[in-house]
Amino acid sequence: MRALYISYDGATEPIAGSQIIPYLEKLAARGVKFFLVTFDKKEYLADDGQVVNTKDIFRAKGIDWFSLRYHKRPTALATAWDIFHGFIVSFYIVLKEKIYIVHARSYVSALIALGLKFILRRKFVFDMRGYWADERIDGQIWPEGSALYKIAKYMEKVFVNNADFIVVLTESMKNRLRQDYRLDHKPIEVIPTCVDLRQFQILRPEDKDDFLNREIKDKIHAKDLLIYLGSLGTVYMLEEMFELYKILRSHISNLHFLLLTQSDREIAHDAALKRGIADNGFTVASVRHADVSRWLNLGKLAIAFYRPTFSVIGRAPTKIGEYLACGLPAIVNKGVGDIDTILAEQKVGIVLESFDQQGYKQALPGILDLLGSKDLRQRCHKVAQDYFSLEKGVNGYFKIYQTLKN
Repeated sequence: MRALYISYDGATEPIAGSQIIPYLEKLAARGVKFFLVTFDKKEYLADDGQVVNTKDIFRAKGIDWFSLRYHKRPTALATAWDIFHGFIVSFYIVLKEKIYIVHARSYVSALIALGLKFILRRKFVFDMRGYWADERIDGQIWPEGSALYKIAKYMEKVFVNNADFIVVLTESMKNRLRQDYRLDHKPIEVIPTCVDLRQFQILRPEDKDDFLNREIKDKIHAKDLLIYLGSLGTVYMLEEMFELYKILRSHISNLHFLLLTQSDREIAHDAALKRGIADNGFTVASVRHADVSRWLNLGKLAIAFYRPTFSVIGRAPTKIGEYLACGLPAIVNKGVGDIDTILAEQKVGIVLESFDQQGYKQALPGILDLLGSKDLRQRCHKVAQDYFSLEKGVNGYFKIYQTLKN
């Protein structure tokens, strides 16, 4: 079985560290021969030796990688050029390698895949992920009602109606998609953002803090840690997280807020100041992805609040799976994909109903009861295994390929 996988995500991260690689490697081990086309920033491709080495590593695992240069400005023309270039290269690969399935990750890649479907009659997998256009409005990247948004939503309709298979991250989005576009008979697979449980797991107590520098170790020593992982600002409601932390601290006296992020730490300091929290009440640490599991194992409880907008029904935050895999129960707000339902039903988290004093106080008894429950860390890891494991995601993709092949 041969498949072409097209990703435009290389514009934001080097492909060697991309989240898609573990999926492709495991699928390749099951007999899928992948040809991977990505668009990468100039700086990621600057080291020719590293690029060649990465290609050799991928090829040994059944992945032939074609890296194309990503262009950013001027926005519309640059993207149009990337799409044209990507289509020419992909067209050649599909014909030369006799590829039958074209798998497009998100919208820009889908334009290329759609062209291949129409011209070469190949099968088109639209890995839609979330409501991308709406996420850009919610993240204040595009102005509401802009021409770009209207074009993207029109193309979204074209993609879902012409795809042979659609992949989304949540059941909530699947149901909404069927309703909005009348996709009663369209095959749609729900594959949430998954976690490699070989990397994210519960560590032994003696292995937890030997990697910390002295300054941070002294600051969080003997503390119960509330942990947040990920970006700050935009759709993440940091001030509200600090507000709940302040309330929790009045009941858990040694609670300390640890934020693990690559974002500007001043964002956290500004949010804390607005909620009346001193610098000694929280710590911001810049963390490599390879070390995230060890940091999470230091925690007692985790948190993630998202601005309650339309697009969050399509979100399956990676951080939630990582929290659970490391034994951390999570506090989330209502309406974020399927996360609130999963946490509540499996009793490994608390769902905040509203961002006001009543909502915070209503959540408090449940949080305290949860922290005192038996075998909590092991139950959290089991939920990560059942809902967010990499193997579960790979099984979903393999089922799609098998269906399209037959």
